[in-house]
Amino acid sequence: MGSNARPAGFDSAAAMVAAMRGGEDAQILAMARFLRSSKLHHALQRRDWAAFARGYNGPAYARNQYDIKLEQSYLRLASGSLPDLQWRAAQIALLYLGFSPGRIDGVIGRRTREALNGFRLQAGLPAGGELEGPCYLALCAKAGLLP
Repeated sequence: MGSNARPAGFDSAAAMVAAMRGGEDAQILAMARFLRSSKLHHALQRRDWAAFARGYNGPAYARNQYDIKLEQSYLRLASGSLPDLQWRAAQIALLYLGFSPGRIDGVIGRRTREALNGFRLQAGLPAGGELEGPCYLALCAKAGLLP
C-alpha cells in the first residue's frame, strides 16, 4: 500500500514501487523496515501470531484466521521443511503458463508434479517428475524468465 512507503523506508509510493520492481531482495528489505518501524518485529520475535496479525491486518484478522495460518507456516518451516527456490520459480512459471501447480511454496507436491508433467507433455519433453536442467530451462524460456 502506498501509505506504507515511509514506514518501509521510502520518500514516496512511487519510490517504493520503483524499488519493488528491483526484485525479491528489495521487497524483503522493505518489508523488514516496515515491520521494524511498525514495531511488529517484537510480536514476531515472541511468536505472538495474534498480536502480529492484529497489527498487520487490523482487528478483523481472526475472521480470516491469519494468526493460525502464520503459526502453521512457522511450524512447517521450523521443522526443516524449507522451500526449494528452483521449484518455487518453476511453480511460478507453471502458473503463468496456465498449469495448476497448487501453492507457490517451493514444496514439491502432487499438484506441482502433475503440472510439471503437463508442461513436459506440451513441450515434447520426456515424462518425469523431476526438474532437471533441460526441463527447467525449457520451462523458464517458455515463461519468459530467461533473458
